[in-house]
Amino acid sequence: MLPYFHLSSFSLGPLSIQIWGLFVAMGFLIGLLIARAKAKKEGVKVEVIENFILWIVISSLIFSRVFYVLFGGELGVFLQKPWLILAVWQGGMMSTGGFFGAGLAILSFRALYNTGATAQKIFDILSYSFIFGWLIGRVGCFLTHLHPGRLTNSFLSVNFTEGTRLDMAILEILILLPLAIFFLIFSKKQHPTGFYTIWLLLWYGVTRFFLDFFRATDLPLSDTRYFYLTVAQWGSILIILIGLIMSLRAPCLPAGRKRSNLVISKLI
Repeated sequence: MLPYFHLSSFSLGPLSIQIWGLFVAMGFLIGLLIARAKAKKEGVKVEVIENFILWIVISSLIFSRVFYVLFGGELGVFLQKPWLILAVWQGGMMSTGGFFGAGLAILSFRALYNTGATAQKIFDILSYSFIFGWLIGRVGCFLTHLHPGRLTNSFLSVNFTEGTRLDMAILEILILLPLAIFFLIFSKKQHPTGFYTIWLLLWYGVTRFFLDFFRATDLPLSDTRYFYLTVAQWGSILIILIGLIMSLRAPCLPAGRKRSNLVISKLI
């Protein structure tokens, strides 16, 4: 059992720094640096990656707030006081909305600026770098205990004030670490375009779907279920479907390789 502690903010002169926001910002920064290095290695213009990431960041932040307002359990409060929708400094983001916003950014970017193999290579670079930035952001969730899980006596439980229960951030970190290690191990090898994207979609989609069954259901702000599933689980189903479609289609492969070599054959 892990001891409970809560680090929400600290003062830096006249500024109050929010722990969760700090780690999310660090995650974006680390992800950007990794993506820049990966882009140089893959022969992709760094400026394209930077513009794409900026596009994704803005869209994901907007929609993570929108999803929280709509599905975070406080819609009545926001309807009565709509100006609170803009009070993001008080907290309130939903990762499912962030993924939705990122998806929209990806679709619009591909439609407006790029198509085919080059776009797929960019998606691979972002998928590779995303996992490391996301892990850092989840550390911020753990330090602030934003995502309590079910009551349990498991050795992974945290001694919350209302009882020992799981912390979803810890579980997600433990589940995503193997994928990050896998990416690092295979990063020096050549892979068909789509390799990292497919792995990320399928791994995260499947693990997040089952992980949400361990979320708390007995707290005032517990996630709302729609047909017995959370918003994140419905989003995970979509992510899994996209990953399966990508793996079953023959993506664009690097020049000189036969198109008959499907990405899925490389994953087995």
